[in-house]
Amino acid sequence: GSHVSVCDSEVRQGRRSGVTAQNGGSIQMQGCVVTANSCAGLLALHEPSIIELRACTVRNNGIMQCVGMEGGVVEIDDSTNIVESDPTKLNADKDTLEREVV
Repeated sequence: GSHVSVCDSEVRQGRRSGVTAQNGGSIQMQGCVVTANSCAGLLALHEPSIIELRACTVRNNGIMQCVGMEGGVVEIDDSTNIVESDPTKLNADKDTLEREVV
């Protein structure tokens, strides 16, 4: 898969997920803000896809803030701030997310 590094950027108002790594891709994000995207803020789909967050802020996204599916992983360091204002989104079921993303 391909590799992308993003620094000091804002990802906002995407019609689906703000950031998606899939089919073994990897994304490193540092000092970024991911907000106001329609589905998940960050989606890692398929093993061994990975999104690594360092000193980022993730807030006010649609279905969930961060999600790893089918073996994908979102790694979050201690300096990253994940804000979930709607507690029901913390438990969004996998089927709901898959329907919205496909």
